[in-house]
Amino acid sequence: LRAQTGLVTLDPAFMNTASTKSAITFLDGEKGILRYRGIPIDELAEKSTFVEVSYLLIYGHLPNKQELAKFSEALKGRRSPARPLRLLWGQRLSRREKKPERNRGA
Repeated sequence: LRAQTGLVTLDPAFMNTASTKSAITFLDGEKGILRYRGIPIDELAEKSTFVEVSYLLIYGHLPNKQELAKFSEALKGRRSPARPLRLLWGQRLSRREKKPERNRGA
């Protein structure tokens, strides 16, 4: 739809969205279940840091102390993870300003 019309649809609770198997994410919207690599999202949010969850998503398990130290050191001096999101939103807003006819009904 987006490629043909430039419009997107709203699909509350993903009731009309196709699904696929994933080794990273398990989602059951009807039951309120969201897991990353088998770990419930609420547990990750309460007990893990951003860096630990990043490691989990990349390597498939939460890091031990040595893995976390090595991974954290490798991240030093890297750009902020928020920067790509700011760039993405900036590009999106810029496109919307250039083509306001696409925003009707949004």
